[in-house]
Amino acid sequence: MAQLKFDHLMWGAASLEQGMAVAESLFGVAAVPGGAHSGLGTCNALLSLGESEYLEIIAPDSAQNSDRAFVAGLKALPEPALITWAVASDHLVDVAQLAQAAGLQTRGPVATERMTPSGALLAWELLYLVGHSHAGLMPFVIDWQHTPHPAQTNPLAGRFQRLRLGSPDAAALSECFAGLGLDVEVTPESQPSMRVDIETSAGTVTLRSSGQSLALLG
Repeated sequence: MAQLKFDHLMWGAASLEQGMAVAESLFGVAAVPGGAHSGLGTCNALLSLGESEYLEIIAPDSAQNSDRAFVAGLKALPEPALITWAVASDHLVDVAQLAQAAGLQTRGPVATERMTPSGALLAWELLYLVGHSHAGLMPFVIDWQHTPHPAQTNPLAGRFQRLRLGSPDAAALSECFAGLGLDVEVTPESQPSMRVDIETSAGTVTLRSSGQSLALLG
């Protein structure tokens, strides 16, 4: 039986330097560069948010010449903002069946990899939930396979507390989550939104989406 649990946040920035600087100003901890996503035009830096949760700062990779719309959208972000989120499972085929029963289409599993700055190649699989109109509010699913989880290998910025979503289609989104076995707070709002509370030694830090950031996966 597939069980889904919160895994990580994707927080986009126009450049990795900008994203890392803003993150350090918020958390007082420097993120660690994670490396490049070869062929995708992006790179990232990481911070742990607990035992099995983390923050991914994702930005265009200046070493790759990419014409992907997602990369162009990242470059256009005026400030870092939440793009989407991910849940984890070691049974992506079972998750695909759950998703299809919930009225969602799926793409994958897709083999994905990243080369770390030290030259290590990390690999995992992704399952995308498609055929919906919820853009970045709908998570994707990751199976880390044999790759060490980033929450265990990066500096602790704080502790993930809660994820709050707002949507004009809150009832439909909640129904999808129920079909996937996800207990997520979704409230009716005129515009889609994502807010995440992270408890730090200096108090609660709230990361937010923007209309522009959520539309990157629309």
